Amino acid sequence: MAMNALRQSASGGLGKFILFGFLVLAVGGLVFSDVGGFFRGGISTSNVAEIGDRSISIQDFDRSLRMALSQQGITPQQAYEFGYLNQFLEGQINAEVLAAAATDNDIVVSRDKIAEQILKMVEPMAGDSQSPQQVLDQLLASQGLSERKMVRDMGTDLAVSAIRDTITSGFAGVSNALIEDIKDYQNETRNVSYIYFKNSEFSNDIPLPEDAQLENLYESTKEAYAIPETREGALISIDMSEINNTIEITEEELQNLYDNNVERYSSPEKRFIEQVITQNEEKAQEIASSISADKDLKTATQEVLNSVTDYIPSKEVQIDTTLEELKDPIFSSEQGDVIGPIQSALGYHVVVLSKVEPAAQASFEEVKQEIENEVKSSRLSDVRYDLSASLDDLLAGGATPEEIKNELKVTITELPSMTRFGTSAEGQTLTLEGFADDKQTIIQNLFDLYEEGEGSAVFDTANDGMAAVYLKTITPKSYKPFEELKPVLTKRWMDDQRRAENTNMVNALYNKIKNNELGFEEAAKTNNKFIYKLEELKRIDDVAAPLTQDSKATIFGASLKQPALTNLAEGPAIVMVNDYKFTKDSSEEEQAVTDEQIKNMLVNSAQQEALTTFVLNEKTKHKEKINYRLLEQAYGQVNTPQ
Repeated sequence: MAMNALRQSASGGLGKFILFGFLVLAVGGLVFSDVGGFFRGGISTSNVAEIGDRSISIQDFDRSLRMALSQQGITPQQAYEFGYLNQFLEGQINAEVLAAAATDNDIVVSRDKIAEQILKMVEPMAGDSQSPQQVLDQLLASQGLSERKMVRDMGTDLAVSAIRDTITSGFAGVSNALIEDIKDYQNETRNVSYIYFKNSEFSNDIPLPEDAQLENLYESTKEAYAIPETREGALISIDMSEINNTIEITEEELQNLYDNNVERYSSPEKRFIEQVITQNEEKAQEIASSISADKDLKTATQEVLNSVTDYIPSKEVQIDTTLEELKDPIFSSEQGDVIGPIQSALGYHVVVLSKVEPAAQASFEEVKQEIENEVKSSRLSDVRYDLSASLDDLLAGGATPEEIKNELKVTITELPSMTRFGTSAEGQTLTLEGFADDKQTIIQNLFDLYEEGEGSAVFDTANDGMAAVYLKTITPKSYKPFEELKPVLTKRWMDDQRRAENTNMVNALYNKIKNNELGFEEAAKTNNKFIYKLEELKRIDDVAAPLTQDSKATIFGASLKQPALTNLAEGPAIVMVNDYKFTKDSSEEEQAVTDEQIKNMLVNSAQQEALTTFVLNEKTKHKEKINYRLLEQAYGQVNTPQ
């Protein structure tokens, strides 16, 4: 969610951990793949996913994705190409599933708790020159978030955390034998030789493609070069706060309303009692007898029972919820009276009538402002309805924003050319000054319209006003022309051919080595390649170029003295494992640290499995739908030279 990205950005750690986060999601089982076409069920064109009655809009998803990738130097298009984007989306879907589960289970976080969490987040960044509020404002501005959305997202995140913590609690027991096996597995080291065949060094001549081949490539990858549809419009808004200030109510009207509804402004008598309930009648009688001017009920209870566990502090009581045995004594006594002991099904009650607030009638002056606010609210609702209907009628009749402005007191805000993702055609995020909280609604209304000159239905805005969207122009989706892309397509075609032929050549060479038709060293020599050495490559060490996670897995899965085929960063390679061994930590202290790390890893794995099982089960209740076509249109584009 957006708040997760905001917190990571605030702490400066997101850049280091986003790719690791993708991996954890995959290993932990929270990335559930889907193979069903462009859509998984029907879905709104402005949402990338819908989970039950919850949705992830393209605007929210795009903002979160760009924040997550900003420190990696990875573009959303590259994330889409590498498969990271689908993993990121599945993580957001799973968060929405947990949020839905939290709602189903009535888990609600108070605004005080939300405020406390926000303060914890920004306070460390505040200094002498900046208050926490100023830091928060800067964070919101840098992330393109409104304070209202941040509070809403924080509340959802805290509710999700509560249900997640409940699910993952209780996994702590791990056997020592399992820890030792994991240590052996992690501490394995291998000495490896490999021959690297970079695609760029493949020397065989590759003929230039013919135009027909490039045209076929262009047609098959056309969506990658799409220029998205853009729309321009106008936002017609009504500021209800100005109208509210024009509503006048006379003193006579307010007085009449008070006189005609005087009973609404009276409060009945209130009674407050403190009591002790015990199962021993003699003890109850002793407590009642001990109460005096110098000794209250709580003190008497402590002296007689040596405890105040059975003491109930003063609280208001209502006659209709009071035990039958206590009704008459409590509601016929005077303030300060000691009542009881009285026996009920709960035991023996000793009651002190601690306070009696007599019935009261609020004066006109005391409730005058309340009455005025109620009347204003009612009249404002009537005005809102009338204005909404008038604006709807004018738009339905084909009126332009300028014509509407001549009829109604409205403000016209130009909506710049934008895609359905809230960006310019060049991919820059657009801001709607004064309507940040309504951006998603405005964009959705703009792109739900069919024809130029059409207006949307009137909708409420976050500032308690009203607005409608007017569509001025539509620039249809188009594609960069073939001739413009010809150099790009030629390079792409040549690179693909070089990669394919290089791979075929290496596969044939690998088979010869595997079948003992050619030695490893001889294969390198005949192809003018150097044999690289990797000494004491450790399974748990970080991967260094040119190795990749996949090639490292191949190396540790290969048999001793047998060739293995893998892909490195810039092309295929043939690897040979020369020997391997299992190492131990050098000291007891290091072993203790390693044991603890492994234990935590196994516990986390069990917790992830429990969470995965829960999420999968919840997904049967909250069906998910993914808009694959929208994702392709938004991120399946290739940046080409201008």
